[in-house]
Amino acid sequence: MVIFKLALISVLGVSATALSCYSLDPYSNVVEVKHNQKFCYSLFSPSDNSASHGGQTVHPAKASELWHIESPNDCFEKIIKAVDAERSLYICKCYENMCNYPFTFREFAARNYTIKPDYYNLVNGAI
Repeated sequence: MVIFKLALISVLGVSATALSCYSLDPYSNVVEVKHNQKFCYSLFSPSDNSASHGGQTVHPAKASELWHIESPNDCFEKIIKAVDAERSLYICKCYENMCNYPFTFREFAARNYTIKPDYYNLVNGAI
């Protein structure tokens, strides 16, 4: 009985820390849901008006250096060095289920560069 309780607690603990995230890349244009992620993300590129959305299975501290920047906002702008020039990239990360709704870059800019829900406009019918 004790082993059953410990197994149940460990299963519940794993599911409580795992997130589900939207996944969409600019090439396939198909939205999927990724499960068992540590954080969700959205990347927006103003230079080509594109967006990518997904999740990562590792904590940001152990993920690519791209995710190491800490910001009080959910999204921040970073200048990326590309082969031919420097490009601007908006990087958004969040830690709640399905928090990275797949907005287009145009929608993202209209929302004042955030992926957080705008409850005021939603309630007042502006969205």
